[in-house]
Amino acid sequence: MPHGLGRPVQIFDNWAEQVTLAVDVNAATATATLNVFAFSRISIQAVADTGTFTTAVLTVQESNDGVTWKATAVAVTGPDTASGAIDGKFARVLVTTLQGGAGTADVFVVAKR
Repeated sequence: MPHGLGRPVQIFDNWAEQVTLAVDVNAATATATLNVFAFSRISIQAVADTGTFTTAVLTVQESNDGVTWKATAVAVTGPDTASGAIDGKFARVLVTTLQGGAGTADVFVVAKR
């Protein structure tokens, strides 16, 4: 189940944006699913919000059915930005390596044509 607070997905002609605030980086937390069918590139940015956020890994996952997820090569460790190709119909960001202490991060996802 998705966690964190965010604003609605914004979709434009050549890109879509999803913002999820206060993602728990000490749990296997996933953001809401973003439909990326019409897009070929994805970029994520993770920004420290509260507590500690230095070693947690956030990974973009993709899926064609929204149920079975596969990790992509797009990932960040701590506050950082990464981008790469996306092939699935849906994408989300998952905390794949836990922080080991209390902390949250704001996660910004942009899909581009």
